[in-house]
Amino acid sequence: MVRLFPFVLVLLTCGCTTHTHHVFHGRMENLAGDGWIEEGTRAIGGMSSIPSQNGGRLLSMSLDPAVSFVLRHPVVEPEKTLHAQSSNGELRAWLIRKSRPLGGPLRPTSLSKEFDLSAAVPLKGEMELDWRNNLDFVLRVDVRSEGINYAALRGQFEARHEREFDPNMVWAAPAMMMGIGMATTTSRHVDPSKDTDQVTLALVDQQIQRIMKNRKRHRSFCVKIPSTGECIDFSNGATLLDKTGVQMQGFGAKGQDERLAALKAVCAETRLRLRIIPMENEESIALIDIYGEPPAVAGTAKAILKGAFGVKDATPLEFIRMD
Repeated sequence: MVRLFPFVLVLLTCGCTTHTHHVFHGRMENLAGDGWIEEGTRAIGGMSSIPSQNGGRLLSMSLDPAVSFVLRHPVVEPEKTLHAQSSNGELRAWLIRKSRPLGGPLRPTSLSKEFDLSAAVPLKGEMELDWRNNLDFVLRVDVRSEGINYAALRGQFEARHEREFDPNMVWAAPAMMMGIGMATTTSRHVDPSKDTDQVTLALVDQQIQRIMKNRKRHRSFCVKIPSTGECIDFSNGATLLDKTGVQMQGFGAKGQDERLAALKAVCAETRLRLRIIPMENEESIALIDIYGEPPAVAGTAKAILKGAFGVKDATPLEFIRMD
């Protein structure tokens, strides 16, 4: 009985996993200055919190690769709600539009030890903060900036850090203790020379519908256009979490004005948002979110490949990665 105790203890404790939940629910208007309006649930990336020189804390949350939301708030006691207008000083908020968004999340500067708010746009309106700690809070906002190119946020930020029971994990540790191997899923790099079936748009259609089957598990693939050398990534990680869809991601070098113009024209025709994200090496990333049911999403993706990249139904393509 004594020998079984460690095994039983492992069974009782290994079924829990730590889950981090950082999202914004609500309406987002013109955050990146491109006039785009979006409503839904969006994941928050690059969240960080540091002490403020003026007391309290500065909380930064990335809503987009090029946009961060920054909140200055007092040190709040756990389980306390703080309701304030942005003008009374207790809660102050800014929006930062970054010209080089892929340099990582917003970090304190080396001199001031605070976030660089020199290019920040003040947000005015009403906010309510339900606080537990830096990893567990709810912030309700109804704020907007001033001026012609205004930005607005109406909804709530949610941050939770909790342990959840995962039945699939119950057998993980005992299996490892007993030396039983467990299968893992890894990215598969495809050698086009060994493929017997020719890759065309029809197979791209099938792969898009495949990765959309299970949103809870990350799925992606990369297709190459041999005639131009361009690669386009497709993943089931579209920006809005409460809508089914895929995200197309392409890379472009400086001077590809024709390709950019073609992408803009196709996205305008299909009413999709095109985000061009500059990188340090004078290249850029083009991001397009496509929402809808799998057949419709696949059809729109093929229309973009045809209209912007010149791909025909019989154009030979290559799969270079599948997850």
